[in-house]
Amino acid sequence: MKRLRQLLALPATSRNLLLKSAFLLLIARLALACFPFEALRKRALRFFPPPNANAPDWLRVETVAWAVDRAALAVGGACLPQALVGEWLLRRSGQAVELRVGVAKDSEGKLDAHAWLEVDGRTIIGALDEMSRYATFPSLDIPPTGS
Repeated sequence: MKRLRQLLALPATSRNLLLKSAFLLLIARLALACFPFEALRKRALRFFPPPNANAPDWLRVETVAWAVDRAALAVGGACLPQALVGEWLLRRSGQAVELRVGVAKDSEGKLDAHAWLEVDGRTIIGALDEMSRYATFPSLDIPPTGS
């Protein structure tokens, strides 16, 4: 009941963004279970406008990062679905974002992967205390296609 009261106390725009983030996290988790990551991302990005060349709208960026973080606490979602949802929400508004993936070995020598979202070189979703331990894959940006 307390969470519902907190949700209802939010301004309408924040509440709507939070609910949209939660819904998209559920969709992203389901889609990642059904489709290969690359195909899913390529298909989704075709629906967004190209990023604008202006400086980032940091208020929008921070609001989306907050909503995705809070939604993940409520409905769950590992780093990859969170990064995807943040990317979708920010690209929809024309923000330039970069989804990054890195790998590292954990303390037992097992491979550990992590995904995060960057805007203007700053990690906005998926920041960890030990980010430097991850060997980052090349950019995942997909060039726009004609169709």
